[in-house]
Amino acid sequence: MSGLSSTLSSLAKRSIPITSGFNDLVRGIGEAKSKDEEDGIVAKMVDLCRGALAGGRRDPRTSKELLLYLVYIDMLGHDTRWAHAWVIQLCSDKSLIVKKAAYLAASLLLPAESELHIMLTATIQADFRSDNWVVVATALTATNRIATAELAAVFVPAVIALTSHASQPVARRALLTLRRLLQLDPEAAPDVERVLVERLGHREPALMAAALCSLRELVARRPPQYAGLARYLVAILKQAYEGKLGRGFEVHRAPAPFVQVELLRLLRLLGAGNPGTAAEAAVVVAEAQRRAEGLGSALGAAVALEALRTRGAAAGRGRGRRGGRGRDAHAALGRGQRAVRGHRRAF
Repeated sequence: MSGLSSTLSSLAKRSIPITSGFNDLVRGIGEAKSKDEEDGIVAKMVDLCRGALAGGRRDPRTSKELLLYLVYIDMLGHDTRWAHAWVIQLCSDKSLIVKKAAYLAASLLLPAESELHIMLTATIQADFRSDNWVVVATALTATNRIATAELAAVFVPAVIALTSHASQPVARRALLTLRRLLQLDPEAAPDVERVLVERLGHREPALMAAALCSLRELVARRPPQYAGLARYLVAILKQAYEGKLGRGFEVHRAPAPFVQVELLRLLRLLGAGNPGTAAEAAVVVAEAQRRAEGLGSALGAAVALEALRTRGAAAGRGRGRRGGRGRDAHAALGRGQRAVRGHRRAF
């Protein structure tokens, strides 16, 4: 344990600027011989934090380090409720580094049932209106970590508005945040379907890909309602495996593998109980599988497996009428799963 703490301390010194006091505390915790000794070190850490908070104004570096102390104290199982209000206060700090650290600390320290979430929600909504796109993106990231089922509906209107933000990173992050809010409360955004469908045809592939994640939350609940989207998804899948989404989506020579997987999952959901949709997608899904298998990589095997699942689900519905074809698809699915496991072992 002492060797590990020494290694962590030396790594921390090389990667981030920290004071010798914090380094000594980390080393002391790692070298503690008993729980009582560890608790004594944590008590000193608590006293240090309380004294610093009572001292008034602090520079950004000191504030960031105090937040780090608090996370460490909580991680060791000690109460930090006395500092929760101060952490939320720092979420409004003008220093972007402190703001990011404070949002992270708040997501780790505040329990879901805390009434202080109301104060934090107000801070996040104020940051949504910032002229600095980095502040807005930081607030969206915090929303993903902090939002609860009760607060999801409060965030939805502002997040939907941010999907049209002039900054692409903000718009993309807003679409991904929307997915999290839909997971927490599926009924929080009754009009979100129009926004997501519009983003499917966006000229920026990154926004289109982000919209797919949120769209799957809607399709999973009511597949027949979205059957008309199948032709658009098939067209996007064809663009994806042909590499037309851009080099930025290529991973280890695989063209947009994660977008392909998301599209295949959506097509599988839409094809459930809808033979017309399954038939419409069959040719393109088979081609996606063929090209993925030709890559000879773990990513290719993952895409091929998802394509096999999509084809197997379609074949399985008609197994009573086409028993042989259904069995062939399920046998192929087993081969795909073994291929993925083999590629994982290779890594």
